[in-house]
Amino acid sequence: METLLGGGKGLPMTAASGRADSGRVQAGIAYTVLLFGGTFGGLLQALLTPILPLAADHFGGGTRGAITAQMIATFSGLGVMIGGPLLGLLTPRIGVRAMLLFSLAFYAISGSAGLFVESPVLLFISRFLQGAASAGIVITTSTLIAARFTGHARPRFLGFQGALMAVVAFVGLLGSGLLAEWWGWRAPFALFLLTLPVMLLVILAGRELTAEDKQVVRASVEKASAAILGSFAPLLGLWRLYLMMILIYTASWMIYLQLPFVLADEHISSPSMQSQIIATGTVVHFLGGLFYGRMEQRMGGHWMFLFILACMVLSNLLVFLAQNTAWVVVACGFAGLAGGNLMIFLQNLLLGRAPAHARPKAIALMFTAMYLGDFLNPLLATPLRMWIGNREAFLAVAVLLLTFLVVQIVRGPQRSVARTMPMDGE
Repeated sequence: METLLGGGKGLPMTAASGRADSGRVQAGIAYTVLLFGGTFGGLLQALLTPILPLAADHFGGGTRGAITAQMIATFSGLGVMIGGPLLGLLTPRIGVRAMLLFSLAFYAISGSAGLFVESPVLLFISRFLQGAASAGIVITTSTLIAARFTGHARPRFLGFQGALMAVVAFVGLLGSGLLAEWWGWRAPFALFLLTLPVMLLVILAGRELTAEDKQVVRASVEKASAAILGSFAPLLGLWRLYLMMILIYTASWMIYLQLPFVLADEHISSPSMQSQIIATGTVVHFLGGLFYGRMEQRMGGHWMFLFILACMVLSNLLVFLAQNTAWVVVACGFAGLAGGNLMIFLQNLLLGRAPAHARPKAIALMFTAMYLGDFLNPLLATPLRMWIGNREAFLAVAVLLLTFLVVQIVRGPQRSVARTMPMDGE
């Protein structure tokens, strides 16, 4: 050891101690990156929610303007849907760290395009590319989390990640509303450039974001098939779970994509005021993520899922029944509690069910299902809202969710679509 370190009695200890301190710093930076990994997908929508009515007016108003504004917000979902699976295939081949750096850079560049791009078509394209980059970030960080955490440590870490996502979304929502109030609907797109400092953290973390995932990545390379369908074969048995995700996430986006227009119709059109109302949900989202690990361990997967569905029902029902702004604030709180727990629950469920070599693809498909629901919401809910009324559309969604909740109660834990399975190390 002395020869390898250069000889001398004091030097080896000093060099080893220095390397140990450096390793601890890099490990801390790496865990910081992993904690922030879940925030980018949420910010895709959160930063644009307060600007939807203003953007709709910019693009002509009415149903056409509303759908155009919503599609700018949701076209990132197509990027996640199409780019996610492709990046899931590419990640084992080019390396987790390289894919993470590439995705962060592209997220910032494509996300900030809204500052100067005028054409709706070009905005759709830039948002598509940003969605694909967001999928790359989540796939890589989720793969690293799966390699480092097993058993109940994984849902606890995912809970902390979800709590941080809520804090970032809360600050982002308020900041977006203020920027839109001061400088117009384009200004919030500048916030996507804040991704760039995270790139610096990835560089500083060095091998801490590559060393521990070698086994998972090597298994992925060995198991991946040349045919795309074959490479996703281990996940075909989870098709009912993915179908459920699409339907639930179509309903879950009501607060973020439809509520701003309901508030504007109720003469609450200020982006700053709307952002403050909707941001209430992120506070409860934070608390749900913070305590998710304990709640899931005590309640069990089935009852945790029923709790999430019940919160979604109450959220939509309260918007329909709202007598004043306070009712809407409470509705946003229930939506935040449901949304925060839902993503963690499904992510942990998939990481537990999917084979180790298929985890990048499993998470990629999860976000494909999630953002397909995001993409479908304005295409289904906006015409419904124009047809039966703003509040009545929320009632219709509440009834559908309540029906699904009752079906899951009747089926019981053993036949639940989202029944849990033992996790690694249990």
